[in-house]
Amino acid sequence: MTKNFFANNHTANKRLLWQSGLAILILIVIFACGYWRHVAKKTVSLPTDGDTRIKNFTYVPHPDWLALEPQLKARSIIVANLDTKEVYYSRHPDVLVNIASLSKLMTAMVTLDNLNQNAILTVSSRAVNTYGNGDYLQIGEKFTVKDLLGDLLVFSSNDAAVALSEGMGYNRFIGLMNRKAKEIGLTDTAFFDATGLDERGNFSNASDLLNMVDYIYRNYPLIGIISRLPSLSFKAVDGIQHNVKNTDALIDKISGLWLSKTGTTDNAGECLILVYRLNNGQTVASIVLGSTDRVSDSWIIFNQFKKAGLTI
Repeated sequence: MTKNFFANNHTANKRLLWQSGLAILILIVIFACGYWRHVAKKTVSLPTDGDTRIKNFTYVPHPDWLALEPQLKARSIIVANLDTKEVYYSRHPDVLVNIASLSKLMTAMVTLDNLNQNAILTVSSRAVNTYGNGDYLQIGEKFTVKDLLGDLLVFSSNDAAVALSEGMGYNRFIGLMNRKAKEIGLTDTAFFDATGLDERGNFSNASDLLNMVDYIYRNYPLIGIISRLPSLSFKAVDGIQHNVKNTDALIDKISGLWLSKTGTTDNAGECLILVYRLNNGQTVASIVLGSTDRVSDSWIIFNQFKKAGLTI
């Protein structure tokens, strides 16, 4: 009887110790989660509207633009004048986000810097098998760099992006994208592939993208010309014709359009960069990132200029 008592008491003590240890472990986990959540809130807090850290531009607050706030759905937005270097509206301009096919603007710049537009490139199996909307390029087809550039910017073709990058060695091409970003002062931007697909995770923020678009506006008029085409027809060297339409639903609705580039992935959400001229001769950029409706957001921004009597 005494033996059983001590045995049972020993078992109860072990159970009590185990339960106490588990309770302490749970308390440690709860404390740790709370602590890191507190740290995250302190270190990753979102900038306020009109953040003055927008590089190379000056924020000019105006109540008419701030009144749009409830209507806009995007996570990050910048509306700026590329001639006066004034920002009319901004929402979280420094928050890092995936940028999807907006990456192809950098792909286009590196292509124009390094490849002859009349050079012939062969479409590889890697290019054709790249995830995306697919524009029916075939393995082994040959195209000029110029035609692939058109497919890249009008249809946002992932096949064309890979084919162009392979034209000078894929890894070297990605290295040149990041070198170009550094050269033009994009300090919060990194490229890991030429397409912008989520699995590699190219990232930037609205502030950097504004400066990239401003650089394109001043140095790469051909990117603007191609990107605003409503549609494009081009032929492979063997004569097979390809017809593609612009991915921007607003391509025929924005008067004075200078540049258009869409981007969409699960992580990036809906993105759209528009650059258009006003009737006073000045040019503005509208950058919408991480939206659930990029068309609505971009149209609201355009209509703000229209209401002011500034659209062409």
